[in-house]
Amino acid sequence: MMKISHMLYTALLLIPSLSQAQDQIKPIILGKTYNSFHAQVDKFGKAAKVIAGSEDECNGGDFPDDWHYPSFTIRADGLIKEVLMQGGNGVMFYGKKLDANSTEAVFLQQFKGKYQRDDESKHRYHASNAEDELSSIQFYFKHGKLEKYTLSLDDC
Repeated sequence: MMKISHMLYTALLLIPSLSQAQDQIKPIILGKTYNSFHAQVDKFGKAAKVIAGSEDECNGGDFPDDWHYPSFTIRADGLIKEVLMQGGNGVMFYGKKLDANSTEAVFLQQFKGKYQRDDESKHRYHASNAEDELSSIQFYFKHGKLEKYTLSLDDC
């Protein structure tokens, strides 16, 4: 009996940490928050521009086409690729909302230890999703404000 109650107690302690892991990176497009890096493409209507997918050297074939909208880019398979900080766009990062008003100084202070500075640009930061190391986000700051972010999945 003691073993079962101890196991149940341990399981209950894990539940909050699992839900926190799911909250690490949530894209916000046109005011709607997504629980993953994917969205239903047909919900956005006709894209302003479609660019054919390039060759996928790792898995063979081609990557899905990129559908470009005025403030974001999404692949034909639903992967959200790039989001500009305009029109209600943002991202939930470790439970805090980042948007066009987010400053680089506050980002650096608030998320210390959660990102790595990019080697090529001192105003670009990379973070992996702790629940899925293959999922990552890059933040781009311009003139001290968050300009955009990109999402990627390494499926190689």
